Amino acid sequence: MTIEDIFKVAAAVIISTGGAGAILFGLSSWLGKVWANRILENEKAKHRVELEEFKAQLSQANIRYTKLHEKRAEIISEFYSLINLLRDKA
Repeated sequence: MTIEDIFKVAAAVIISTGGAGAILFGLSSWLGKVWANRILENEKAKHRVELEEFKAQLSQANIRYTKLHEKRAEIISEFYSLINLLRDKA
């Protein structure tokens, strides 16, 4: 075996392991992207559900506040009516 044959064998070994390394790197990169997208979609779905829950809670709070505001307005109106009635009778 000559030096030239040894270099050819060494080059073939380096090229084959380098090619396998490149393939493994490409596959791991692709798998990482797939997993990242899957996790991202799960997180988006979870946040979407939480957002809808918060919107529902906010809507309920808004309804309660509106009813409370209307009730206060009625009480104030009735109070002033009674004060005017009392003033008229006095």
